[in-house]
Amino acid sequence: MKKVFFAAVFAAFALTSCGSDDDGGQACTTCNSGGQSVEICQGDNGNAFVAGTDTTINYNTYIDALQASGGCN
Repeated sequence: MKKVFFAAVFAAFALTSCGSDDDGGQACTTCNSGGQSVEICQGDNGNAFVAGTDTTINYNTYIDALQASGGCN
């Protein structure tokens, strides 16, 4: 189930990234999956933002889940 969720997230945002002008210097991680990369940034509220869209999931939890599923390397 996790792999399906993360595959959908990557497919939806594969060609976009966080805006560099509004990340406030906060943490961003680039994940590669299936030859595509996506940048995931930590928002001011602590959530993971993919392509500037709040996932409503805590940044650290989101990154840990991606790494556990092999979706972020």
